[in-house]
Amino acid sequence: MTFLTTPYPFQKIILIINILIVIITVFDLLLCFKRKSKFYVCLIIEGLIFIVSSFLLAALLAFNKSDSLEETPAISIYVINLPLWLIIIVEFICFSSSISLFIFGLKMNKKQISNNSIIEGFNYLPCGICFYEKNGLLRLANIKINDLCFKITNRLLLNGEDFWKAISLDKEISSCKKINIGNQPVIQLKDGSVYSFKRIEHLIDESYIYEIIAVDITTKYNLSTDLSNKNKELEVLNTRMLEYGENIDELIAKKEILNAKIHIHDELGALLLTTKKILDETLNNEKKKKLLDLWKNGLVNLNGAKEKKNSDTYNGLYMAAKAIGVSVDIVGDKPKDKKLKNIAITAIVECITNTVKHAKGNAVYVECVNNGPFLEMTVSNNGEPPKEKIIEGGGLSSLRGLVEREAGKMTIEIIPTFKLKIIMPKEK
Repeated sequence: MTFLTTPYPFQKIILIINILIVIITVFDLLLCFKRKSKFYVCLIIEGLIFIVSSFLLAALLAFNKSDSLEETPAISIYVINLPLWLIIIVEFICFSSSISLFIFGLKMNKKQISNNSIIEGFNYLPCGICFYEKNGLLRLANIKINDLCFKITNRLLLNGEDFWKAISLDKEISSCKKINIGNQPVIQLKDGSVYSFKRIEHLIDESYIYEIIAVDITTKYNLSTDLSNKNKELEVLNTRMLEYGENIDELIAKKEILNAKIHIHDELGALLLTTKKILDETLNNEKKKKLLDLWKNGLVNLNGAKEKKNSDTYNGLYMAAKAIGVSVDIVGDKPKDKKLKNIAITAIVECITNTVKHAKGNAVYVECVNNGPFLEMTVSNNGEPPKEKIIEGGGLSSLRGLVEREAGKMTIEIIPTFKLKIIMPKEK
């Protein structure tokens, strides 16, 4: 079977395939010339395919346009009388070769550097770049710098000099915020991104060409802002520390004076309670002598002529309470930290004094509970309960000040019995 004896629809299909082969081959040849490829073999093969496919197409078209075989050119008659399988094989080889060379050309185009590669790389740089003449005429500009110009000025980048003046001069722009102006302007856009601009002057062929470079410094700017804020916070803290350093001597002196007052109060309170207890009893020579000795020793201690007894230990507390006829019962873990121990003993001494003086009692009960990072201490006593609201005087006021200076809390309850509660944070 030849092309001539093939049914008319099959003739049209073969003709259309031939036209497609010619079109694809033309595109392949144009791509080869555009790439200036060094693969001359590809160019030669494409040329041969183009010649063969064009020859077949011309012969088949000449046959289709002729009204009779007498009017058909001899070359066309020769082609249409070829075996059909031969024409199909030739077209298949030409078609598959054109497609393969086209795909091969695309892959090689991605691997090789060409003029288009340089232009594409320039256009898609993450930073903005443009070159312009002294009068502002643009020579080259990438996509990024055009996008930045539109976001800043709401206009396309048509004049390089106008764009530089818009970002470098002290002119307000509603669409952005100027952080810095001059030779290195810094602009913050509406979306929060920050860009730094720089202009470089080039002398080429005795004429000046200006280059503008825009770099995204959003991360660096945010870090710089955070650092500046933290430095301001540190300056405030440093000022407070300096003030604290200047006042610390005065605070220490006040604390020492307060401790001395508390000590004197405790000593005099214990001495007065002992005196009252002795005077309530029948006096004899022995008791008179004991009372005089107590006052002598107390005065000597207050004047610093005799070494003070250790009153910050629990043994000393028990002995002092026993001397005035009061028992002290402590339940739980006794505070061992110096500050907590001092507060606990001060509170117990104050309650001993008030027990003898106001409640007419002879026992003080102390409960110490460790509640995580806090120490909870409750002090109560026997005897008569308070008949009215307690007004804090010198002893309780001094104790409250001591507790609150160490970040503690003190409360007093009178119903149904007297209770003094202190909550103190433990030191790490």
